[in-house]
Amino acid sequence: MKNEQKIVSFDIFDTLLIRKLYAPKDIFSYIEHKTGKKGFAKWRKTAEFLLNVKLHKHVTIHEIYQFAPSLYKDLEKEEAELYARIREEKKKKNEELRKELSSLEGEEKS
Repeated sequence: MKNEQKIVSFDIFDTLLIRKLYAPKDIFSYIEHKTGKKGFAKWRKTAEFLLNVKLHKHVTIHEIYQFAPSLYKDLEKEEAELYARIREEKKKKNEELRKELSSLEGEEKS
């Protein structure tokens, strides 16, 4: 029996294809390195964890930075912009992937 399939489809998470950082929280180490503000990554991870536990919810960037030491206060905007840039890149890559898959599906129907 010969298999006549031309396209095989797999469900692959987009983060597997385009993630620039190994883990989402690696962004804190990246910001620390980029700004030279020693201890930021450790503070940021700890602050998020403790606030999540204390408030019994997933806290926002803004909520976390309300408790930031003055050394790190100015990084809220940078972190938010970096997340926005990553989301935009991810959205663009997803759209490119959708277009490519649509064109392959169109070829299959021809």
